[in-house]
Amino acid sequence: MVEVVHGLSNEAYHARPEISFSGIKLFDDNRRAFQCKRDGIEPPPKAKRKPPDYQIIGSVVHDVLAYGEYRGDDASVDQIKAGMFAAERAKLNPEVAAAIQCVEKWEASYFSKDPETGLRVKCRPDGISASLRVEVKTTKEPGAKGKFNFARECATFKYAYQVAWYDFVLRLCLGTDPPPTVILAIRNQFPWDSTVFGPLPAADLHAAGVWCRRQRLAIRDCIESGDWSNVDDDGQPTEGRINPLRLPQWWNGGIGE
Repeated sequence: MVEVVHGLSNEAYHARPEISFSGIKLFDDNRRAFQCKRDGIEPPPKAKRKPPDYQIIGSVVHDVLAYGEYRGDDASVDQIKAGMFAAERAKLNPEVAAAIQCVEKWEASYFSKDPETGLRVKCRPDGISASLRVEVKTTKEPGAKGKFNFARECATFKYAYQVAWYDFVLRLCLGTDPPPTVILAIRNQFPWDSTVFGPLPAADLHAAGVWCRRQRLAIRDCIESGDWSNVDDDGQPTEGRINPLRLPQWWNGGIGE
C-alpha cells in the first residue's frame, strides 16, 4: 500500500510507526535503542533540553524558504531574525532561487512497504517536483574547497545515505525513478553564503543504496530472530562474549612520535 500525505505535521509524521531514515541511522548506531523505540520503551522522563541555536536557526531557514515565514514556536526573536536573514541572503544566490522556484510540494510525506523485507518505510523530502528534489541543509561550511568543506559534512552526517533512502522510498511510491536531488547548503552564521550541490555521482549513490539495503535486511533478521544484539565493525555480535579493546590508530601510548 502506497500513501502520500500533504500537510502532515512533523510531530504526526515522526509518530507513525514506519521506518524513516533517522530510524535506519539509529539502528546502525545502536540496535538496542532501535528495538526500544520500536517497542515503545521510552527512557525515564527528564527536563526537555532546548535545541542548540544552529538547529533552531536551521528550522527557521527551512520554513522561510519553503513557506515565506517561520511556522514553529520554539525560536527566540533573535533566532528568527538570524534565520530569516540567512534565508533571504540565500535567495540572492540565483541557483538557490531557481531550485526553490522549481519545487511543487514542500514536506510531502511518503509511506510504502518494502517488498523484499516486508518492512513499512517512509520519507519526507524537503521539496519535490517532477524534475527535481531539493534538500535544505544549514551548515557552518557550505564551501566546495578546503579540508573542512561541505562534502566532509555530507560524509559525517550520512547525507548520501539519506538521499539513497529517499530514492528507495520514492521509487516504491512513484513506481518510477525519482527526480535527481540537489542540496542547498546554507551557512547559518556570518557571512551567510550558500552553495548548491548537484546530484551525487552514480557510484556513490549506488554504494549508499547498498548500505541502506543492508540495514533493511538486518532489521528484518532482528525482527524474525528476536536478537537485537549490537555488532562490531566486522558485523559480529558484541553481546555474549568478551570483546577485544582496540585503541584508535592515533593513540601511541603517550610516548610521543
